[in-house]
Amino acid sequence: MCSNCGFKFTQPVPADLSPYYDSEDYISHSKTKKGLINRLYHLAQQYNLASKYKKAKKHARGSRWIDYGSGAGDFLRVLQKKKIDVSGVEPHEPVRMQCENEGFSVLTPEDYLHRNTPCDIITMWHVLEHVENLERVLHKHHTNLSPDGILVIAVPNPDSLDAHLYKEYWAAYDVPRHLWHFTEKDIRRLADKSDFEFIEYHGMILDAFYISMLSEKYKGGNLLSAVVNGIRSNLSALLGRNPYSSQIYILRKKPSEAF
Repeated sequence: MCSNCGFKFTQPVPADLSPYYDSEDYISHSKTKKGLINRLYHLAQQYNLASKYKKAKKHARGSRWIDYGSGAGDFLRVLQKKKIDVSGVEPHEPVRMQCENEGFSVLTPEDYLHRNTPCDIITMWHVLEHVENLERVLHKHHTNLSPDGILVIAVPNPDSLDAHLYKEYWAAYDVPRHLWHFTEKDIRRLADKSDFEFIEYHGMILDAFYISMLSEKYKGGNLLSAVVNGIRSNLSALLGRNPYSSQIYILRKKPSEAF
């Protein structure tokens, strides 16, 4: 944790993180529906994908889209069905190749940083917490986005009630895969530093239940406690006492002369 600003980050970070993404237990790269938690995740995913699209599209003034951290391509498929010009960015080769085999254009992060890829909207669904070179990536996003382009970031929030309840068992810390642990204040500070204007945020209500279920699994708890804590976390957020377990932040690009 930063002693000056309170920003939390993972330390130390393994030299090679790739083995931590190869496991079938890493659900965003996996299609497995084994076990109750995985089945519930995939069931809720369809609702979440539609909701994410509506929240992101609401502020966009164009239709060229980049999904940074596209994983197994679930959001790419949603946009493809809507006839949207979309490409992805994904570091993990097996899932990147899977998307390319389906006809999607998916760059590696290094390729993305070294190419001009004009777009109107960039989404990062639970991705920013994995990115090692934060400032460089956000600067590239600013460069690629059209005037008034939109950057959408979804991340877990360690100030949420479920994070406080589960403490070191809180599943959304997900170390070492999650390098950074952003509060809303951290996102606002990072946005301002990267010349993005903070527009609004949205709570991800289902995340409180999913994260609580994983947290209970880690601590040897039970499903009922997870449901109760998910409800408590969302109610606390609705009442303004704590933020949501995960939040979506909508940022708009400031004029390029700001650099």
